[in-house]
Amino acid sequence: MLFALGITWILDGLEVNLAGALSGALEASPSPHFSDRDVAVAASIYLAGAVCGAFFFGWLTDRLGRKRLLIGTGERSAIAGGYAFGAALMLGAALVECVIGVDAERRALGDIALPLSAVGTTANG
Repeated sequence: MLFALGITWILDGLEVNLAGALSGALEASPSPHFSDRDVAVAASIYLAGAVCGAFFFGWLTDRLGRKRLLIGTGERSAIAGGYAFGAALMLGAALVECVIGVDAERRALGDIALPLSAVGTTANG
């Protein structure tokens, strides 16, 4: 348990460092130039969200129990991951179908597949 708590603290520290580094880059970038006030408001909202999330999930853990909450969120994450994987597969299949369709469009139908009469004669003998 102590090991898991240490990893959580390390990851939380890395997240805060990343947010701090990102704020400097947002101020220096010419395209979406943010003022000091804009970065401070964003950092304040980030901190308020972290605190409110900790309070809410702490309350929810007290109400539902740690095991039930972790199993529920794990199930939802697995389902969402499955949906995302399925969507990626469908997108890949659509991309392959587009490539094959464009390739098939440039050739004559006889070159793509044998006519049914030719298939029937070769199967019978």
